[in-house]
Amino acid sequence: MSEVKEGGFIVNVDLRSHENNVAHRTLDIDRERLIVRRGQPFSITVQSPDSELLTEQLKLMLHMGRSNQVEIKVENELEVKGKWWFSQMKAQNELLLTVHSPADAIIGPCRMTVLVMSDEDTVKKTGEISFYLLFNPWCKDDVVFLPDEILLQEYIMNENGIIYTGSWNNIGSRPWNFGQFEDNMIDICFQVLDNSNDALGNSKLDLERRFDPVYISRIISKMVNANGDRGVLIGRWSPPYYDGVSPSRWTGSVPILRQWSRSGIRGIKYGQCWVFAGVACTVLRCLGIPTRVITNFSSAHDVDGNLSVDYVENFNNNDKQDSIW
Repeated sequence: MSEVKEGGFIVNVDLRSHENNVAHRTLDIDRERLIVRRGQPFSITVQSPDSELLTEQLKLMLHMGRSNQVEIKVENELEVKGKWWFSQMKAQNELLLTVHSPADAIIGPCRMTVLVMSDEDTVKKTGEISFYLLFNPWCKDDVVFLPDEILLQEYIMNENGIIYTGSWNNIGSRPWNFGQFEDNMIDICFQVLDNSNDALGNSKLDLERRFDPVYISRIISKMVNANGDRGVLIGRWSPPYYDGVSPSRWTGSVPILRQWSRSGIRGIKYGQCWVFAGVACTVLRCLGIPTRVITNFSSAHDVDGNLSVDYVENFNNNDKQDSIW
């Protein structure tokens, strides 16, 4: 509940976090803060002992980042498409506002202000209300939509899984705790995005592109590996590991991400491919992009960029084989 007193009037704003988070399947992320998914409405309550106040015109102002601002107005559902809007219903000294976001909205932390427009064209407003907006794989209009509930439970909601390792003729496995709903994981996930070279180089353009899950996925793919940026993990493919943690000793993403955040955004030692994949899966599931870890046992990924595995024999009869990943 947010209470603001300005100019002799009081406005209370109830974000109805528990109710909204249940409806948006985000209660496991946070039970106190409002976390909603795009393309799906959520409701807030505006209360005031001044009944006349609630008969005046309301507007909502949405702020994302430093400069992105959207004015949200009362609209008729038949006239809106691809934009923010809200409807309202009055009951005694409160208004129930149902806020609708477009299915291609920019994801991330949001700040919202309730504006009360008086007859004298003066503006009375509440303080800023904070919430998170995520991708919505349950919304058919969102490009990340996945119609299979069984797959959604696995690729979004499941915090534990198996990562396969070894070789094609000797497949092993290791358990992995993705932990995407652990405390403060959502904050760290957006911290990863905010420290990419793209965000640091042009924060306005980066924010404008955060509606796109392909863009987000590529940023996370780069950021899980600390290679010329503020990425999460430093890769090492052979000992010694004495100044860090051997890749084979990691069993989940949460300690890695928390250590990275607490260390002042310095790469954590050490990771290899399955560790990178596990951390990426955690971040993407938390943001609402359906994700699973796939192990590829035969890949020419770092030789000449083609899709074949080559065996090359030179004049000295020394065979060279493409890397197996």
